[in-house]
Amino acid sequence: MIVCPIPCYGRYPLVRLTVERLLNVNKIDKVILIGHEPEIKKIAIDYDCEFIYHENDLLGRKWNIGFLHCKKYNPDAVLFCGSSDWIGAKYMEEAIYYLNEFDMMGMLGCHFADIRYMNEKSIVRLVNWKGYQSYERKNEPIGIGRVLSGKLLDKMGWMPFNNNSHSGLDWSMWCKANVLKSEIGIFTDYNLKLLSISTSMWQNKHIFDQHWTGVLPSERIIGQSQSKWIEEFNPHFNKLKDLNI
Repeated sequence: MIVCPIPCYGRYPLVRLTVERLLNVNKIDKVILIGHEPEIKKIAIDYDCEFIYHENDLLGRKWNIGFLHCKKYNPDAVLFCGSSDWIGAKYMEEAIYYLNEFDMMGMLGCHFADIRYMNEKSIVRLVNWKGYQSYERKNEPIGIGRVLSGKLLDKMGWMPFNNNSHSGLDWSMWCKANVLKSEIGIFTDYNLKLLSISTSMWQNKHIFDQHWTGVLPSERIIGQSQSKWIEEFNPHFNKLKDLNI
């Protein structure tokens, strides 16, 4: 059994599409939504997800509450995925195949897409980010798409984050995994896709422009290459592009 907890705050159309993909494309057995807004509770009801009430602060505590509620399902693994993160169609199949070999699995990089809604049109920017480049984080799988085994989470007490943190959560989890001398699996197949999304419709914690301008070194993907890469995430991506048109 695979479970996915998601802290939610706003972004209701995107949350709906994210949950829909997790259940219907990635075949996640149970999705848990953590939040305090009636709209999020309604989404949980509509998609038969579990809803956990929790205020937005602190984010580390909010994530931990979600992971703690995963425990009762006795899952083989838990997928670390935010409300704006989409997992490629083949990704979970690969993760499940290697679940007995590794405590944590993930990829070293991902793609970021940003949608700007302007004059009844949507403009998409897409980049390939190759992940953490500093010496101490060079071989660390990025946060989106991490798959943690139930065995590792047992050792973590089902609390993979620092309760008092509101940022740096990927690093917090990574440090706990290292202390436990976890076996880490890194996927290198380009066909395994991870996509993190921002739009101009709501505030985003992650700043896409840092990728686009090179502050965070990334490869711009444009034209037919962009369309071809995003195709796997349709029809959901097209629904997101058309939200305010």
